[in-house]
Amino acid sequence: MTDMVDMTDIAEITDAGLNDDLVDLTPEPAEGTFLPRDDDTPAPVVTAGSDVPALSAIAAGNGLDRRNVLGGLAAAAAAGLVSSALPGRLAFAGTPGDSIVVLFLRGAYDGMSLLAPIGDPHYKKARPRLALPASIGLPADRMFAWNPQAVQLHNLFQRGQLAPIVGVASPAATRSHFEAMERMESCSYAASPQRSGWLDRYAEGIGARQVFSSVALGGLVPRSMTGAAPELTMRSLDAFDVSVVGQRKRFLNAVRGLQHASRGPAANAMLAGLAAVDRVDPLKGRRSVGYPDTSLGRALHDVATLVRANLGLRVATVDAGGWDMHVGLGNSAGNNGGSFGRQAADLSLSIGAFVKDLGAAWQRTTLVVMSEFGRRVAENGSGGLDHGHGNMWLVAGGRIRGGKVYGRWPGLAPSRLDDGDLAGRVDHRSVLAEVISRRGGASARTVGAALPGAPSTRLGFTDPR
Repeated sequence: MTDMVDMTDIAEITDAGLNDDLVDLTPEPAEGTFLPRDDDTPAPVVTAGSDVPALSAIAAGNGLDRRNVLGGLAAAAAAGLVSSALPGRLAFAGTPGDSIVVLFLRGAYDGMSLLAPIGDPHYKKARPRLALPASIGLPADRMFAWNPQAVQLHNLFQRGQLAPIVGVASPAATRSHFEAMERMESCSYAASPQRSGWLDRYAEGIGARQVFSSVALGGLVPRSMTGAAPELTMRSLDAFDVSVVGQRKRFLNAVRGLQHASRGPAANAMLAGLAAVDRVDPLKGRRSVGYPDTSLGRALHDVATLVRANLGLRVATVDAGGWDMHVGLGNSAGNNGGSFGRQAADLSLSIGAFVKDLGAAWQRTTLVVMSEFGRRVAENGSGGLDHGHGNMWLVAGGRIRGGKVYGRWPGLAPSRLDDGDLAGRVDHRSVLAEVISRRGGASARTVGAALPGAPSTRLGFTDPR
């Protein structure tokens, strides 16, 4: 949680010159923060802070007078909207490390259906209906072929900017989505696990405490971001606004009057939020050709917009669901590839558009595609795959040494499996450690804090900064 603010801080801004007139406000949902616009159409929720609602208290009063604004500021600061260490005047400069974008495929996607091990003789035996036909695969090397729905990923791989890593797994196997995501996102395997997430500890270690340093797209704070460092959470850039109905300009002008008064951390928190709104407003409505009209496509479009705007983005998270395919997974040979083929096409098109949209900024961006675990090697009786262990992750970027498959393939012979699953040969923490140390600019101390117990070995899929 961020720092609490003493009520004496609020007294410092009582002479800020706010109008005593009342402005009608509409109370927002419990999780809300910067919400509706000048019209009366409710906008999606945007939450700032670590893991608590913020600024909803500002809309809780009967009207906008001096007392309600100050009370709302106190509640927002106490709730941890922005650390009390945040300055009132924000500087958005070039970042000393890459913008790290973490795309989490929720539900446990099957890496062997995206990059199929067509050269393993046991592959077709384990998946007589679901194995990708070699004749339609997009070749990676003698062992692997890309799903034909993943054209953009294949192209990125051929350009040497995409590194698949096989056999990635958690050191603590589980078939529970909840337990696996908890372990993956906390990256804490001690008897008394840490309550903070690995991305939060990374952001804290590199001093990423500006408003746009850590952003979660999708409306929820992921487990990986919970903790002390401030995060900004939004459903979309276009929905990012202040929670005042019908009196937006009047409200903003009144609160901005605080910048001319002596003020404490509570006022700074509010002004930091308003600075965020000011910076986002010119970005709204921007459209780029090539993104699919899906939640993933829209989220990556917003991330690219933030990166290109040079707002100091260091960490961004995006969640993509729908990967828990126990039934009707398909093999991409027909019916548009089945459930997996349709998801793979969305993933590939979205990432391809993201790279093109970033342009030169792709050289300072690293994308990590991860999931909580893989799927069973053998198909089930419903044309799908049940929960497994080892999986394939993707790391892409302008400074990634791609074009080859990393990790040692464990093999699919029954004797090489881990209780029927692809064996885990690469600790997921070692992948993340290489990303944040070599591309994110994290020191050894920060890597140790963010990823305790991570192996020291590195696969070498990144260029050092």
